[in-house]
Amino acid sequence: MRTKVLIIVGGGGWGRQALEIIPALDPAWEKTYLATLDNLWWYERHPLDGPLHMVPRLRPNPGGTLPAKVYSLSRTLCGIIRLLWRLRPHLIIGICSDLSVPVMLLGRVVRSRTYYVESLTRVRTPSRTSRILQRLKAVDRIFVQHESLVPALRRAVHVGGVL
Repeated sequence: MRTKVLIIVGGGGWGRQALEIIPALDPAWEKTYLATLDNLWWYERHPLDGPLHMVPRLRPNPGGTLPAKVYSLSRTLCGIIRLLWRLRPHLIIGICSDLSVPVMLLGRVVRSRTYYVESLTRVRTPSRTSRILQRLKAVDRIFVQHESLVPALRRAVHVGGVL
């Protein structure tokens, strides 16, 4: 049985980091990608080697009303739950994306292993996403690209730069 992997990707510069990391992953893995709809334009220009699933943006536009924010969050969570239930990934890898928080929390329900790759731009302090993932124990390992972050994150492993 092939290992099913869900890879959470961001757009722009974070998408560029993802494109550098993905070729280093095991080619035998059955890869599926997840991003938010606001990054669709980026992935239309940079195709991936597997199916790309899109969910609504995690955070609605600033200044929205509370009901709009709740509706937006519920739409995103429903999309994630549907995908995880259908896919049942063995492994979830989040690459520099805040979407990793709900996906990895829900991924624990389907017993997926979870890994997060911290952004190359994080040198002195870890991102809010990696701190939340660690505090909630939603991640098995955090891969950092700068050795200075290892003391700040208990679950961190320094792997060097990817770019």
